Amino acid sequence: MLLSKKELINSTANPFTNHSQIRGYLTASVGGVGDLVCTHLSSQLAPPPLYVGPPVVVPFLYSSYAEQHSNELMTLFDVIKKSGMQTPILLGDFNHGPARTDGVVAEFPFYYGLMNARGFVTPYVLTDGRCTFCIDNPLTGGLFPDTIIDHIYITTDTTKRVICARRFFDVVSPPIGTPLSDHYGVKVRLYNIRNEECSALQQCRYNCASQIKDLSPFEPNFNEVCFS
Repeated sequence: MLLSKKELINSTANPFTNHSQIRGYLTASVGGVGDLVCTHLSSQLAPPPLYVGPPVVVPFLYSSYAEQHSNELMTLFDVIKKSGMQTPILLGDFNHGPARTDGVVAEFPFYYGLMNARGFVTPYVLTDGRCTFCIDNPLTGGLFPDTIIDHIYITTDTTKRVICARRFFDVVSPPIGTPLSDHYGVKVRLYNIRNEECSALQQCRYNCASQIKDLSPFEPNFNEVCFS
């Protein structure tokens, strides 16, 4: 779901190829923010080489979850290119991310690196970098290692400055006694140099419901002006 306080222009909902994990992506433009792509990519559901595909009466489309994930990512790159998006912002549960020295393990790291190679960076990873899918979240059952798989990707251009990037929805909600989701949310606040306007972007997966050429896109008082 893609929600905005401003009008969503030319919004679309698009499925990926129908297979064992039903996935897709949303696109829209928001004035003062830019072109948005919201998605949920396929995850590694079982140790390789096991791949749980569609029923046996339907031919397997992929040989692995990695291949399926790759196909979905290539689809997004193709959509961005063909639609003429100049500085798109991608957000969602990407099910890939880097390893860190604080115990966060990599998930499909090749595809996280591919995003970087294509000119996309995640301010959250560069500045906060705590896990978003975490072993200490009671909703994960303690069965999975700490990973950073929820992202807000921005392009390595000079039209936006990152004011803030941090994790949220990572505390217990009193009414329900657990966090709101098995994934913690990520929020990024951007300043658009072209129109001198600030935008707040939030990515959170609900259960119930830059290096950017150099460091110049990051405001000097980064943490001081972060979200309350």
